[in-house]
Amino acid sequence: MCAVKLFLGIPCPGCGLLHAFWALLHGDVGRAFFFFPIWPAFLLFFIFRRRRYAGEVFLVLLFGQWIIRLFFIDL
Repeated sequence: MCAVKLFLGIPCPGCGLLHAFWALLHGDVGRAFFFFPIWPAFLLFFIFRRRRYAGEVFLVLLFGQWIIRLFFIDL
C-alpha cells in the first residue's frame, strides 16, 4: 500500500504505476491506462531523460493527472 495514501488519505502522484506496468507485462493495455493514465509519458521520459525538457514535461503530466484524480474521480 502507498504510504502517502495510508497516512494522508489521498493517492500520491505515482499511485498505480507498478500496477500499470504489471498489466502491460500481461498484455492488458486498457487496464494499464486505468491504473496509471500517463504510463506512455513515463516510458518516454526514460528514453529521453538526458534532454532538459523531458523531466519538466513528465512532471507536468504527472501532477496534472494527479490533480484530475484527486478532484474529479471518486476516491
